[in-house]
Amino acid sequence: MTLKEKIETIVIRKDWPKLSFVLKNLSNSEFRRVQPIVRNEILPRLTNEDFWEAFSHFLDFRPQAFLSCVHCIGALTENGTLNLNNQHIITIGKQLDEIQRQKLISMALHYLPSEQAVRQIFAAMRIDSPDTRISLFIRESTPLTYYLLFKTLKEMPDHHDKCVSCCRQIMKKQDDLSYNMASILRTYFGLNEIHGQLSLKVEQYELSYIEQSFEKFRFVLEGRRPVV
Repeated sequence: MTLKEKIETIVIRKDWPKLSFVLKNLSNSEFRRVQPIVRNEILPRLTNEDFWEAFSHFLDFRPQAFLSCVHCIGALTENGTLNLNNQHIITIGKQLDEIQRQKLISMALHYLPSEQAVRQIFAAMRIDSPDTRISLFIRESTPLTYYLLFKTLKEMPDHHDKCVSCCRQIMKKQDDLSYNMASILRTYFGLNEIHGQLSLKVEQYELSYIEQSFEKFRFVLEGRRPVV
């Protein structure tokens, strides 16, 4: 039986004490080989519930080695079965320290399909601080993370300086979507400190439009003009 077959059989049988025993007795070279096998070949084939359960046990053994396995949720998102409403994610949130929880969210954000999914993973990982949420959203450059960044900034009291800082960070990415986001922030929040030519000119009538929903925000973010 190959190393992959041995680990895969244990995961399918959910024999978690044996998983810990086997992982603990691997040589350093074997353990290095196991990490990509688990991440690329074993976990992506599991159902949503089984993935989160197995993931929690790999993290329980060695978080720093298996944290990147959260990328496997990309397969669940693609087939439409991702569901973050389960007890195993709560368990993971309790297993990890704050830095590890933030790393997990940072790696997961790219694959989350909806605002609800983002809210669920933040709740499970016990990330409540608006500043922390902003720092995580700003690392991604997707319509959804930019929308949630916009909403979080809007809800913060005395948000002007934070908006200016976020706008400058976004402009450094130098891609079209980020420049459009900077233009939205500059116009919506009246950031006169932000200079430079931005291709997207947001009209005043569009400001209330982008507040209404993610779909409408995305419409403007992608450079399209609403008919209102």
